[in-house]
Amino acid sequence: MADIRILRGQRIVPDVDQALHFAGYQKANLGRDKSLVRCQELVPVLRPLMQAKAVLAFTDDKVYAILTLGEAVSRQLDRYEKDGDVMDSLLFNALADTCLMALEADVLQKLQLICRQKGCGITGRHEPGSDISITAQADAVRETKARQSVGVTVNRDSVLSPAKSMSLVFDVGPDPDVFRAAHDCAACPKTDCDRRQEKGGEAVVTVPAGVKVDEAIQGQGTSLPMPCGGKGRCGKCRVRVVSGKIAVTPADRNVFSDSQLREGWRLACQAETTEDTKIAVPLREQQGFSALALHEDKASGDDLLANHGCGIAVDIGTTTIAASLIDQRDGRIVATATTGSHQRSFGADVISRIEAANKGKGKALQKAVRRDILGLMEKLFDDHPEAKASCHKVAIAANTTMIHLLMGWSCEGLGNWPFTPVSLGGETYSFSEVFGKGGFLTDCQVTLIPGMSTYVGGDITAGIAACGLMDSDEVTLFIDLGTNGELVLGNRNERFIASAPAGPALEGGKLTWGTASVSGAICGVRIEGGKAVVRTIDGAVPVGICGTGIIEAMAGLVS
Repeated sequence: MADIRILRGQRIVPDVDQALHFAGYQKANLGRDKSLVRCQELVPVLRPLMQAKAVLAFTDDKVYAILTLGEAVSRQLDRYEKDGDVMDSLLFNALADTCLMALEADVLQKLQLICRQKGCGITGRHEPGSDISITAQADAVRETKARQSVGVTVNRDSVLSPAKSMSLVFDVGPDPDVFRAAHDCAACPKTDCDRRQEKGGEAVVTVPAGVKVDEAIQGQGTSLPMPCGGKGRCGKCRVRVVSGKIAVTPADRNVFSDSQLREGWRLACQAETTEDTKIAVPLREQQGFSALALHEDKASGDDLLANHGCGIAVDIGTTTIAASLIDQRDGRIVATATTGSHQRSFGADVISRIEAANKGKGKALQKAVRRDILGLMEKLFDDHPEAKASCHKVAIAANTTMIHLLMGWSCEGLGNWPFTPVSLGGETYSFSEVFGKGGFLTDCQVTLIPGMSTYVGGDITAGIAACGLMDSDEVTLFIDLGTNGELVLGNRNERFIASAPAGPALEGGKLTWGTASVSGAICGVRIEGGKAVVRTIDGAVPVGICGTGIIEAMAGLVS
């Protein structure tokens, strides 16, 4: 007999912006403002009608799920349709759909907790009418006893009632750490779905025979996330075979379900072609980072910069890169631009990139970081064109590995004892020596902020100088927590410094839903009443959890 669990939806509220998107109203659409007002008016109509519930049935090898918002919601929708209220019907339906999606997210969180208690995992997800027959809805209703438990029935045509209900079927596996229960828009066959969350679709590249797929994709200018450095562990470099054949590897089987493998999904870092093959690269991971930086100081304007000059300060992080336009007279920040490091394609941590450089990819790594920094400079000058002619100094702070990769120096001494760098920085070069010939700041000097050891770089030197630790008698603890973590304890007289690699841990590199700080990443978590309340970057639909989200979640769980 199935183990049946009845769940009530927690904090299920309509999402107005998402509903407008579902209804076809984009930000620039004519009539969106009017629809926004009406949508907001419909929210208090919908909320008291909802009876958000779900029922799960655990069998030996499946979990059947029925989710519903209740009969009252469907009756209200029927009234709008019967009365011919086209706009109200459209908007109310879209609002209800956002609630059904929120209920699904809530149920999946609870399902994972139940799976851990039962000592099992979820190895695959199926949606009746999509990747399995619509008749599976009848199986779900029967196994969950949905009529008695949540008031949901199914007719001869396999249609659920109430209308705002849905069914799901999950494959059960023995490993609680495997939980592939979420909908994957990238793998969904409904490419025209208006609920599709994948941003930007796919980039299709042609890979010739006898070539490693990840190298071919990167060589054609398409970014490919590989936090594990191409070891086949993180599962982030997923691609899909459009035409041609690529053999399935053991690493593929650890990441993808059987149905996904049949659809052509492979790990790019493990794949090699035997014939000309077309590969689709999901662009969901290509979106830009949301990196934090200091805001510009409005007191400094281009007219002042043109009169007495400016400089650029660059911070090359392992994950993100920031560049600020600085008023050279008083050190004010005029503007700041940030980007994610395209070196991430070679690994999320410095060790992975050292290994990549030592295996012949040093030039590619150098090209990637040069392109990122030059792109930031161009953005700054596009916004402040008068500053370009008066910019004569660039200062770069970075950890020792990032400096080596920027300068094209050998990384052989960085990864092995006694960890000997080519240089710890401190030198000044011409712009072309650092960024290559043909640069746009020909009359400009570039200074590398000196580091203190192989794993305590110029970014820490800059940090302790900026916070005043070097000038104070008071003992201060300075912490730089990023892809690499450093701590400095001391004052003007004496300082103790330690460093440790955090690697992709702060991006969830070992977590199924770990992600960098992209739109939709869960970046904030607070625990209220035993429940997690999350905040995402840009307020977008959650796509994973990033470093700040992980830290806040852990802090909340232990408090």
